[in-house]
Amino acid sequence: MAICFGANPIATSFISNEDIRLCFEIADSRLRVHTRPALEKHIHQLLTEMRMTTIEKLNFARMICISSDIWTKKGMSSSYLGVMATFFDPKTDQKENIVLAVRKFESTHHTALNIIKEMDDVLQIYKVPKEKIWKVITDSGSNMVCAFRDSSELDDDAAESEFHERTDNNAEDTYNYFQYSRLSCFIHTLLLCLKKFDARKLFENLITKLKSLVQKFSSSQVLTGELLKLCGLKLVSFSNTRWNTVFLVVQRLVLVKDAVITVLTDSGKLKYNLSSSEWNLMTEVKDFLAPFNKYTDMCSNEGSRPISEVIMIIKELKEHLKRFGRTRNFITVSNEVLQDIEKRFGHFFHESDERPLEGVYLASTLLDPRYRIGLTATEIEKATVYILTSISKEIREAGTENVEIVGMSSSRENYEDVPAKKRKFRFLELIPKSNTNQGLRTELDLYLGNKGLDTDDDKFDPWRFWSAQKDSFQHLSPLALDILSIPLSIGAVERTFSFAGLATQGRRNSLDGEHLEREVLLNKNKHLLK
Repeated sequence: MAICFGANPIATSFISNEDIRLCFEIADSRLRVHTRPALEKHIHQLLTEMRMTTIEKLNFARMICISSDIWTKKGMSSSYLGVMATFFDPKTDQKENIVLAVRKFESTHHTALNIIKEMDDVLQIYKVPKEKIWKVITDSGSNMVCAFRDSSELDDDAAESEFHERTDNNAEDTYNYFQYSRLSCFIHTLLLCLKKFDARKLFENLITKLKSLVQKFSSSQVLTGELLKLCGLKLVSFSNTRWNTVFLVVQRLVLVKDAVITVLTDSGKLKYNLSSSEWNLMTEVKDFLAPFNKYTDMCSNEGSRPISEVIMIIKELKEHLKRFGRTRNFITVSNEVLQDIEKRFGHFFHESDERPLEGVYLASTLLDPRYRIGLTATEIEKATVYILTSISKEIREAGTENVEIVGMSSSRENYEDVPAKKRKFRFLELIPKSNTNQGLRTELDLYLGNKGLDTDDDKFDPWRFWSAQKDSFQHLSPLALDILSIPLSIGAVERTFSFAGLATQGRRNSLDGEHLEREVLLNKNKHLLK
């Protein structure tokens, strides 16, 4: 009962309703229905149990990634910082997503300082050392960039303003910032590239006409009724909150084109109809946007999508844009979007004067037997170097030398402290059984040389594959599992906010602060409750 009320948008006062208590009594008179105070106590106990389980899991995790975003409640009455931890759990052999907080901002300003203070407080509650945070994934908002990165990543006036606010010499800005390693949300960054499409006058005029057509059907029960009779489908309305609203609208219109023309003709509303060239252009728009819709939807399902798919998606979209670059109406926009993709994602493939290589993307692709065949020789070399140097360095800096990835402590124990072993010469016990970097290099060479591991199975699970390889690849297996568990986007955090929005609808709009956070945490982390 505590889970039912605590993890769902149901007010605890509901348990005091006489009709509800009567229903329980009729169902089974032996059932003991708790009072509201007792129910609240049990819910609080569940929250404490969930947090203790989370602390245990985070403590046992090798490396942790944090996803974070900001949400403003309907009515603009309060704002929240969402924090989610993602890691591979060695105990369960599964990728874990755990919501750590939906923390209300005390201030109305979402500055870098306020964000990082709330983040640090959340990490302290769950006893997570900052050094154990491998990557932080956020959108490209200037406040998020400034909170988790230095000024070298800032490339616009708003971000520069945020940075100067963070570094002003006043009492508040003496806060001790920790230098996290930040990754931009892949979906958000990809959608920024599509702004080039929105800015083209040709498509802007078409969308204006589409809005007029859709609005006419939406406001007319007669037109919609006739359309339903002919094809059994309604038109999709435009939405300001969904990036792919244009694609969804044109996809439906192309599907029901003949029925729409028939309804407009029979009702004398042909002035809302599109010309033949506009219908053709709309079909081309659908085909142009389709891969972007497909891959953003795919990446949103983070439970089964490894980060290794990012490189493959970028390469696929580049080929798509090159093909459309030969289409008359799309020559300019295809080249502009392609150039923006090169600019925003180029550091996934190579270093430059502006940005160093972010090697986790090439490394994850190399460690996925489905996709490594899609890498060039140069990309394989860069991924290999990154795995053997940069990742090893990051792990050492995180203070996890004693876990499976590294194997042994770098310092030798005193001779007297070494317990007796069944070896002829005891000093041999002081020598590490294998050098970690050398062992990792050997295993990586074996993995790359075994072409029999390649697969094109769509149902292939890279986490299950590497979990089964623990004995064969003692150093590489845990490393691969951690890399593949890095989130592609902040989609999981946004879905958490979606639940928070549902939980505060209507009469429950007053649900706020810790009470709202409790409900969200229990709902999203139910799998942690025994």
